Amino acid sequence: MRSLLTEIIECAVKRGAGFADIRAGQATSTSITAEDGRVRDLSVGESCGAGLRVLVDGAWGFAMAGSHEAKELRRCLDDALAMARAASANVAEPARVAEAEPIEAVSRLPFRIDPTTVALSERVRKVAAFEERARKHHASIVNTRVHYYDGSSTVELVNSYGSYVRWENLGCGMYVVVTAADEQTRQIAYDGRALPAGWEVVADLDVDQMAGDTAQRAVDLLAAREAPAGSMMVVLDPEITGLITHEAFGHNCEADLVWAGESILAGKEGQQVAAEGVTVVDDPTLPGHNGSFEYDDEGLLAKRHVLLRNGVLQEYLHCLETAAYFGTADNGAARTASYTDLPIPRMSNTFIEAGDSDLDSLLGEVKKGVLLCRARGGYVDSTRGHFSFEVETGYEVADGKVGGQIRNCTLTGYTLETLARVLGLSREFELLDRGTCGKKGQGVRTALGGPYVLVEYLTLGGSRLGEEA
Repeated sequence: MRSLLTEIIECAVKRGAGFADIRAGQATSTSITAEDGRVRDLSVGESCGAGLRVLVDGAWGFAMAGSHEAKELRRCLDDALAMARAASANVAEPARVAEAEPIEAVSRLPFRIDPTTVALSERVRKVAAFEERARKHHASIVNTRVHYYDGSSTVELVNSYGSYVRWENLGCGMYVVVTAADEQTRQIAYDGRALPAGWEVVADLDVDQMAGDTAQRAVDLLAAREAPAGSMMVVLDPEITGLITHEAFGHNCEADLVWAGESILAGKEGQQVAAEGVTVVDDPTLPGHNGSFEYDDEGLLAKRHVLLRNGVLQEYLHCLETAAYFGTADNGAARTASYTDLPIPRMSNTFIEAGDSDLDSLLGEVKKGVLLCRARGGYVDSTRGHFSFEVETGYEVADGKVGGQIRNCTLTGYTLETLARVLGLSREFELLDRGTCGKKGQGVRTALGGPYVLVEYLTLGGSRLGEEA
């Protein structure tokens, strides 16, 4: 395969490409979903193909192939070159790529148990056991859904810089969603675990801890008090800290969004944009986490990125093209969802570094406010720096003491204002490995987290209107 891919790239250069790369791969996947006492979906799939891009006279051409046959790859090259030439006469700003040293590497992430060596019936049994444990936990449980996936792929990259990288990837994950209801309300709790590893990811999960605890959280929410509404001091748990860091701040550091004018951080490198104690890191080199990798999808060595250091913006996340545009070295942050997608700047394992306080000390600073726990997702407008996230639960805090549980919380604010109002960070730290981040139609593996964070004030949207915590 390598010799054929090299031949295709050499041909692209001879036919006028200033830069070219091809990613060819094959993948297998299994997906199992159990819901309300039955296995609802079960699918096993295989795929094979390639994605080829060329840069000709400042314009990109990209084409996909549905096989690895030489005839199909040559057709793919013809199409990509034709697209680039057709576009080159209408490019307002010619595209460029940063220079990069050639790399030759094979990347194999460690795992213990290949999921394909585990009988499909055993994988189904495991999913069904988690669903049953959640469903039978309490009479108020009205819906349970457990989803499992595993996947493996082999991808090879060749580019016109002379690089060859081969990735042998494996991933596995399990997710539990539980809904409890009474006459007044329905409440949902969620948990999940995903890693670039094998069947051991699921085999090591404790059914009572994941399925049972998730079900109990949904049941507990039925008795929780409605959240207050208004501006108040808040303590964020590591999951919500990670969500804000990733969604509200991290995407603004992706250089393609900065280039497109869709980031609040455009032109702010070297400026103080957050409180002095806030350091944000994106690090794919951390071993054993969901967003970890050795080489990015353009074949560059993965690097630790310090996005914020003590509140000062340090760098953006780059691919070869954005690095050339910004006149900086590529920093190995280009990622693709598959070998048939284009590489774009993406996050990996993103978090705020831990501080020097403990949780009790942070809570002791709160005269009247809330401790918020577990995120459910939400909405971010990166061009305005505004976010709105749903929170699973929280607890009222008065005079440093944690009180009653609350539910149905919505947390809203502006990213840079929120980071500027950080008053303290805990030593307690957690990095959560759960799933994927979507951008431009591509989902890539990520992890997020951080410490407990004390924020001077944020706006909590609850149903107790006019009543602060």
